[in-house]
Amino acid sequence: MEDRPGGKNSRIRAGRSCEALPVKLWNAPAMLTTDEVRQLIESNIEGASAEVQDLTGTSDHFAVQVKSQAFAGKSLIEQHKMVHAALGEHLTTTIHAVDIKTSTP
Repeated sequence: MEDRPGGKNSRIRAGRSCEALPVKLWNAPAMLTTDEVRQLIESNIEGASAEVQDLTGTSDHFAVQVKSQAFAGKSLIEQHKMVHAALGEHLTTTIHAVDIKTSTP
């Protein structure tokens, strides 16, 4: 390979521009607000009240505290699965991480 503009063995071809082009890698889904996360939980778990905090300010890392009588008699894993189910597909799209704390009233 011969030397070209841009340095030894550069793969930039002479006469081509090297300026950055805008690239859209994917159609990123709209981020959720803390109110939207709260509404998802409260509308999908009977009698739930939820407090939601955005941990990073990027609307994709949340801490949730959920109280519901529906958790009574269920293991911690079952309770967390209920919260996961309430958040649905958002856990694979818009939510990167969620810190869950559950309790009964």
